[in-house]
Amino acid sequence: MKPSLIIICSVVVSVFCCFYNDAYAILDEELTIEEIETERLKREEQLETLEEVYRLRREELEEIMDIIKEKDEEVRRIEEEEREKEKIEKKERLPEDSQKEREALEEEIEAEKVSFFKNIVHKVDKYLRNLHPYVEHKEAYNDNIFLTNHDAKQDIISTVTTGGRYKIGDRPGSKTYILLDSGVELKYYARSEKSNTENPYVKFLFSHRFNKLSFSTIYALRRGQRSRAALVDGDTKGDFINYMNTYYANNVKLDLNRLIVKPKYEHHEYRYRKEFHTSNSYKEDIATLTTDVKILPKTYIFGSYNFGILTYYRHPVPPEDDIDYMYQTYWIGVRGKPTAKIKGLVSLGYQNRGYDNGKNRELDTLDAKLSYNISKYLRTSVRYTGRIEDSTFDRAESIRSNRFYVSCKYEPPFLRKLSFDGNASCSFYDYKIGRDDIIYNAAINGIYNLKKWMKIALSYEFKKRTSDEDFDDKYKNHVAYLKIIYEF
Repeated sequence: MKPSLIIICSVVVSVFCCFYNDAYAILDEELTIEEIETERLKREEQLETLEEVYRLRREELEEIMDIIKEKDEEVRRIEEEEREKEKIEKKERLPEDSQKEREALEEEIEAEKVSFFKNIVHKVDKYLRNLHPYVEHKEAYNDNIFLTNHDAKQDIISTVTTGGRYKIGDRPGSKTYILLDSGVELKYYARSEKSNTENPYVKFLFSHRFNKLSFSTIYALRRGQRSRAALVDGDTKGDFINYMNTYYANNVKLDLNRLIVKPKYEHHEYRYRKEFHTSNSYKEDIATLTTDVKILPKTYIFGSYNFGILTYYRHPVPPEDDIDYMYQTYWIGVRGKPTAKIKGLVSLGYQNRGYDNGKNRELDTLDAKLSYNISKYLRTSVRYTGRIEDSTFDRAESIRSNRFYVSCKYEPPFLRKLSFDGNASCSFYDYKIGRDDIIYNAAINGIYNLKKWMKIALSYEFKKRTSDEDFDDKYKNHVAYLKIIYEF
């Protein structure tokens, strides 16, 4: 443990000395702007290399500390067993006339037992501290709860979510991380009482990191409801449809310094109410293999391959209407952090879908994202995606989507308990049947941490759907809500 601490201290001192000496060297010399910029980039690369060395040394130090902790516990357990055995043997060797010593020894043994049970209670209390119950209360006003074009129904919705979260580990990516989150969402409508619902949910996440290998598994099950109009294009009946969503995934990551290999398997499943459009219930299995190659300290080029199978749950249909499919997607791109404030990703892809009805669909895909930390208190990001998506319209197997997305977050320096975030998106949907739709989304949130265990949020959301065809499934929607969160 001491050599590791010496190495870490040496790295920190070396970095400080390098920047101290270089700063005075640049002041003494008359350098051009280009030379100064070249020198700065060189120093940034050196600093990033030192940060990587520091990270590796810190991981080694954590492993050594874990080993020492395990050894200490084992030694402590052996010593306790030996002391207990010695006391019992001593008690048996005492003569019959040493009644007082016998009683004193019995009291000492009893005290050891009490101490043992106290130790158990302490450990149980330690684990119980990882349990965090929470309650969330939300009051919302919605001027179009069913997302219809005519006869919009407005309502006040009261939502109470209660549950518990059990967590071991600081965060995902630490050596061992376990999260179990379970609860129930109770939603009540002031006017549309028949839409009241109870939605239970559960989520489990486990991850573990070895030296260069890490893996994680996640399982989530949730019951919910969606607007009929949002679920099936062209259906304008005001109603909610209940569904059950299941998701689980397994991830593996092998980090070989300059080469990272990440296989992944995912399963998605949606089951809607039986009496409604069973063709919308489906299951999807996806296998992905991604390989990253480091070309700079914080920049990677990557390639990815996806293979998926999507199957709809429905009654038998004619072969020409069977739209189950298999698909393959190939991605190649670059991601990284060229500066301390900028992080980005650009990937180009090709997707091929083969439907069971004999039809095929091919399309070039694009995913680009850029994040920029304008200051310590203000961050923003923009993103564009273009790909094939499934259509719920009765006569279209798939659609081409182009989506633009922007978001930002601001934390006022004068009031660190307060934060604001907002996002907006514009999605263009091109149907094969000749119909073009546009969906606009926008939201703004203000969150105030009143106490360590209490948050208050005030939010506003806007949605709008337009179409070049005269369909009744166009809509406009405004939602405003106040939310209070208690977490202990």
